[in-house]
Amino acid sequence: MKKVPVPQQIAGSPLTRWRSSLALIFGALAIALSILPNFVLPITHPTPALNERVVSLAQELKDRAVALAQGKSFEARTTLQGERLRWAQRASLAAAIFGVLAIVCSAWGYGRDEPVKSCAAGLALGIAAILLANLVGIATGVLALLLFGGWVTV
Repeated sequence: MKKVPVPQQIAGSPLTRWRSSLALIFGALAIALSILPNFVLPITHPTPALNERVVSLAQELKDRAVALAQGKSFEARTTLQGERLRWAQRASLAAAIFGVLAIVCSAWGYGRDEPVKSCAAGLALGIAAILLANLVGIATGVLALLLFGGWVTV
């Protein structure tokens, strides 16, 4: 009887590189979710004109004063700006989650001797997405640290 050789997985073959490939996919999704809301949300949820915002604010203040005078609780309406902020926060959270998944898959792939370049690319995409998604918070924190760092003691 003829012996049939058992196929072995070759190091670096597509069958063994799925972790770093998954890291690249997660990283690309994270980058897209951290950048796209800045371009899509102004189209889908445009900022109202200044005079509309002033009228809306005046109406809200009047409604609050009437509710306070009547002893009722005031329920603020959902504004377009609030809806836009919620979508931006959701996209930022999803970008951070996909960024962390990209970092985890990159580290896992590197630990399983996958190609270093693809693991490093997934790692860079994940870190960049997390930084982009939280850029305003990071910049505010660095600015506060620079301005008030000498006065605040921990």
